[in-house]
Amino acid sequence: MGRPPILKNNPQPKMGSCCLWKCHSLPEMPELLQRGGANVICASYTMGLMYFEAYFLVCKMSILVWIFIGSLFTVAVCVAELNLEAAEGENVTVSFKTAGLERADQVKITLTRGRQKKLIAQYCCCVHRGDCDVVETAGVLLRVEEGTFSLLSVRSNNTGLYGVIILTGSNVSEKKVTLVVNKPLYSSRRPPRAFTPKPHNFSEHRWLYAAIIIIILGFVSCGVVCCFRKRKRECESAA
Repeated sequence: MGRPPILKNNPQPKMGSCCLWKCHSLPEMPELLQRGGANVICASYTMGLMYFEAYFLVCKMSILVWIFIGSLFTVAVCVAELNLEAAEGENVTVSFKTAGLERADQVKITLTRGRQKKLIAQYCCCVHRGDCDVVETAGVLLRVEEGTFSLLSVRSNNTGLYGVIILTGSNVSEKKVTLVVNKPLYSSRRPPRAFTPKPHNFSEHRWLYAAIIIIILGFVSCGVVCCFRKRKRECESAA
């Protein structure tokens, strides 16, 4: 029996742009084998490519989500700025109590007004000698064991940004407090009062952002799966 004729004008099967580079290189094979082999090669290549694209996209989105969640935790730890208001003549007490404060090597209290920054109180503890020293300016009381510092009989020049820097070994933590001293509306002086501010609660916003990111990741994953199924059906219908 002779070799079956091959139709030279028979067009190549259309498999989509992703398979064309594999579907035009079998001129010596019979027509049936040529079509079947090209379909198998194109389907395998397309499915492998789609699996790789979907896996790569999901991995990249997961990395971005974890980076974003980590940044939220970092912001919640680092951002501890408070806003306080007081009238002239009042005593203001600011709490900076943190875990492990009793092991602190140094505690510095600074006041920043405009471009000027000065040290108003400092606590230094020498581990080798076992003694600790406290240096305070007039009108400032630093109580490290209580985790507070107080400003006595504040005036308008006490308005500014106060910073608390805690050094424990190689760890450094910082807290910032903005104080605004207002002039009294009446001539009579109010009795002194102490402020013990509480830091802002970032947990609700933090978990809200994390939930939004997880929802977005779910939508992206659904889109990738739908795209994968659509391209698979197109390749199967073309085969």
